[in-house]
Amino acid sequence: TEDGERKVTKFYVVTWNPEPGRVERIFVPVDKYGEKAALLKACRIRREKEKEMYGSVVKPNWLASFSKLVTL
Repeated sequence: TEDGERKVTKFYVVTWNPEPGRVERIFVPVDKYGEKAALLKACRIRREKEKEMYGSVVKPNWLASFSKLVTL
């Protein structure tokens, strides 16, 4: 901020490699969407990027991780 204070923002980061040597990322802010909605949005984006890269969703990876997060 202008007075020198730091603002902490919580967000989920979606990363993917569209080609070798290149990393892209999208930040999904929790303040804007809420905790659950931000997580769901980040998961949706990740699945979309998996479809673009691999032709289908890599279900075993994201579903197992998502299940663990939801039960916390």
